[in-house]
Amino acid sequence: MSPESRNFTISQLLSLTALVAITMSVVRLLGPSALFSLLLVAYGFAPTIAMLVMYLARHRSTKVRLLLGASTLALLAVAMLLHSGLSYGSESLYFVLLGTVIEWPGQIAVLTFLHLLRQNQSIEVSSPHLDRWHASDMPDSFVSVLELEPVTRSDD
Repeated sequence: MSPESRNFTISQLLSLTALVAITMSVVRLLGPSALFSLLLVAYGFAPTIAMLVMYLARHRSTKVRLLLGASTLALLAVAMLLHSGLSYGSESLYFVLLGTVIEWPGQIAVLTFLHLLRQNQSIEVSSPHLDRWHASDMPDSFVSVLELEPVTRSDD
């Protein structure tokens, strides 16, 4: 699927709507402590959620996608800090910020590594020396395990 044609199907939209509806009903039934727990989980994975929003944005501009990712990260941070500060007092803010310092750097490092790996892979795949894969280029152990056959291109 090309980046320009990222369309959502009805089943994906209905699944997302059902997930949001179930989450909101659980929060309403269980009260503010459930909302805090859900916000805590979302806040813990905020860099990953922001990266997913950035990658799944339908806009072609990199600046707009970066703005969407950063605003998602900021929205989750402000929501978590406001809810914890108002519900549990200012002492809880220290624990939230401590959790941020512990959780976020590792996620950001892994996501940056995966982003760089993705960029490097797209550069290598488009290079002319990787257009053809031959079983003779691989060691015999790989060929016997994967049972690869030489690939010939029909457009030559």
